[in-house]
Amino acid sequence: MIRWACTVRQPAGTWLLAENPLRGLSLPKETSPKWPVATHDRFLAVRGAIQTLATEAKTKWARAQWLRLELALVLVEATGRRIGAVRGLRSQDIASDPPAIT
Repeated sequence: MIRWACTVRQPAGTWLLAENPLRGLSLPKETSPKWPVATHDRFLAVRGAIQTLATEAKTKWARAQWLRLELALVLVEATGRRIGAVRGLRSQDIASDPPAIT
């Protein structure tokens, strides 16, 4: 946001922020960050809860939403990918012969 503020002018013609106050500041980085990992028991519990909510859904659309969430959860667990990668999948990424996800 600070970088953006350094590129925008106010109506009077002055810069919104004349200089980046964080210029030259180095941010600390972890060499090997520890990501949170859920247990398989937790995965099964969440999947069971999703299945329960899908069966209790009032409309066909709501049931489909729960089933899509379950599919995403299973893909994340099976592939080890992040949910953002699974969310970005398109229909052309899924092949049926042979079965594969690219």
